[in-house]
Amino acid sequence: IPAGTGHVLVRTETVPIGQITVDADCESRPVNDQYVDQLVDSAGYMEIKIIVGEDYRLVDGRHRYEAAKRLNLTTVTVDVYRYADPADRLRHAIIANVAHGLPFTPEEKAKISQRLFKHGYSLEEIARLLCVSTKTVRRWTKKDRAAKKQEVTDTILTLHKEGQSQMDIAAQLSVSRKVVRTAIGPQGQVSEKASGPEGDDIP
Repeated sequence: IPAGTGHVLVRTETVPIGQITVDADCESRPVNDQYVDQLVDSAGYMEIKIIVGEDYRLVDGRHRYEAAKRLNLTTVTVDVYRYADPADRLRHAIIANVAHGLPFTPEEKAKISQRLFKHGYSLEEIARLLCVSTKTVRRWTKKDRAAKKQEVTDTILTLHKEGQSQMDIAAQLSVSRKVVRTAIGPQGQVSEKASGPEGDDIP
């Protein structure tokens, strides 16, 4: 379960543009130069405001940030947020982009869904964030889910060899005892059901 789901707006202020740094962890796609040109052309009709963390790393507004640089602006208005952890920061970046940014392509959404899954978000939460069906997210994250199932299976076998009970293993890994029994198998081997891409109780 993601630890970070409660970003908080700390303040809004104007800062030197050189104080802001690009955060690669929140980058969801390359800069679209054509879209930056459009923002530059409309600069007189819109406020350039971006979202940053307390460390002034960019969270949302990369295209507006690039437009501000092309316009030779020395300062920019920022909303400064406090984040619980990197997962919270990434989640906010996606929410903000979906709300007002350049729409994501299906390919970009697929890559984002994989990053969110690795951060611990459920398929349902990812689907809500990206405005797609859970079935689509399952397809996008198929390889990642299979890798996670194998990782859980390997951990179960290791803990079992160390002498831990099935109940203790299930509690430690937050999975059902059925998952533990299936992973261990009759002779303590991984069965196809445990290591396949659609195992029970593991998203």
